[in-house]
Amino acid sequence: MDDVRVGAVTAIVALARSEVWTDRRDAAVALASFLDSDDAQAALYDLILDGSDTAVTKAATAAVARQADARGWAVITLALAGADDDQGESIGTGVGEGVGWYEPGDRDIAVTTAARLLEHPEPHIRLGAQRLMAMLTGT
Repeated sequence: MDDVRVGAVTAIVALARSEVWTDRRDAAVALASFLDSDDAQAALYDLILDGSDTAVTKAATAAVARQADARGWAVITLALAGADDDQGESIGTGVGEGVGWYEPGDRDIAVTTAARLLEHPEPHIRLGAQRLMAMLTGT
């Protein structure tokens, strides 16, 4: 990642720490374009599990899902592994909104990522993958 992109991620991650929910929501949408950055992924994980406002959770999840990127689906899966029932419901809404933008076949990226993570050695990650698979397949 070049210096300009690193600077952008650093600035947006700072915005993601705001106490103002609209700042966090906007940061989540922007950070979804930087899934190649570990810092962006870490901030998105925190935003998906935002404990203060479900609008942040939904917006972050939808923005990540729209990217149709395996790294993003991994972040969503990890968040689902640590989500309580209310957060899980908000994540599910975000997944639905994000997947609704897909062209036919793009959803396969998410299903493939979730299926691969079903075999992960850590039980909480397998749980997150099971929750994501259920959201994507309706099972």
